[in-house]
Amino acid sequence: MKGEDQEPMLTEPTLEKLKSLRLDAMAVAWTEQVKNADVAKLSFDERLGLLVDAEWIHRESRHDHGNAQQRNGADRHQHSFLILRRSSQH
Repeated sequence: MKGEDQEPMLTEPTLEKLKSLRLDAMAVAWTEQVKNADVAKLSFDERLGLLVDAEWIHRESRHDHGNAQQRNGADRHQHSFLILRRSSQH
């Protein structure tokens, strides 16, 4: 049975692993997905695709701009929000 009781037990270790793998944008996007009820309606493949897109956009942005401002948490949050917004429009 899925439930809120199980979520924190699985969420924290997974977030820590994503961060240790330097998948910070994916961790932020996943955290945002959990908060967005519209995302729960998407299939696993769609949700995974959004997470991968968040990480890819973050890395491309970092690569293209290469400055410290693009590497901050606000930038990662903005990218995840845009991806989640796109998903809720489908």
